[in-house]
Amino acid sequence: SQNQSAAFNISNGSGVSNVLFFNIECRYLWGFSFHDRGENERVHVIMCRTLDCANGINVNANHSLQIGNVITRSEGIEFSGKYCIVALNQIKEGQNGGIAGGGNQSDNTVYPGSIIGFNTIDGITDGVGIVVSDAFVHGAVIGNVVRKCDQGGLKSYANAGNHVCYGNLFAGNIIASNCETPGANITGADIDGTDGQFVIGN
Repeated sequence: SQNQSAAFNISNGSGVSNVLFFNIECRYLWGFSFHDRGENERVHVIMCRTLDCANGINVNANHSLQIGNVITRSEGIEFSGKYCIVALNQIKEGQNGGIAGGGNQSDNTVYPGSIIGFNTIDGITDGVGIVVSDAFVHGAVIGNVVRKCDQGGLKSYANAGNHVCYGNLFAGNIIASNCETPGANITGADIDGTDGQFVIGN
């Protein structure tokens, strides 16, 4: 079972840059396995693994890479920032969402240029496979495979008052979202936002 321990935390406003978490395995952790609460620079989580962690990888740092991680029976990846890359990750039997990009809550800050690409999400309980929302601007969601997510495969939206989810490319994603509850309204891909989105070949 998940206990009350946390692994790594980088505090908000610490000015941290150039941090690399590489080839680390976290098991049965309650807190964020890798957590950056600020807008620091280049906090990378590469080829790490989480198993039965109540939270997964949460990095809010510009120019960051979250690549090649394997997340099993844990919450997935949450990120915000400019020019981030979240790619080649595997999320299996995830909880409360697979990958979430965005994070702006109130001030309409724009974080452009991030990429969510070539990830495999195989099963999400109580969540959507991939969500991009406020602050995800002029980014790309490309080549992902999403299966068995009980609240939908891919969703893009802007919250009321935060009109900053626009100009993104959604291309080449394979979405096979299915629903555990018969008759529920679950959408494979729900693309919304403001000022235009580009949807090609999904």
